[in-house]
Amino acid sequence: MNIKDQILQAEDLNRHKEHVPEWDVDVWISELSAAGAEAYAMQLSSDRKDGKLKMDNFMCALLVCCLVDESGKRIFTDSDDVIRLAEKNGEVITRLYSIAEDMNGMNADDAEEQKKS
Repeated sequence: MNIKDQILQAEDLNRHKEHVPEWDVDVWISELSAAGAEAYAMQLSSDRKDGKLKMDNFMCALLVCCLVDESGKRIFTDSDDVIRLAEKNGEVITRLYSIAEDMNGMNADDAEEQKKS
């Protein structure tokens, strides 16, 4: 196998299974792929002309990019899903966000700093 094939065939995204009793479902929280990281960045920067990040629903924006089913397929896909997910139980969203944040090497303090700038 050549290096290109080896890289492209590598299963390099870790997933964490989490039961959500409030929704009576299991979800998997995935590390972001490059496409997922770009989608998350686009969610935070969409419609901003001043260069600052749009922090509305930032937790849900990350979850839309990280929540996957058992096979690894994203459950949510677009900005409308961010808005709809934001209407769900805040404790659940915060719990899932915390896991996604840890898995992706993010820090809540970083988000606060971006809000201030």
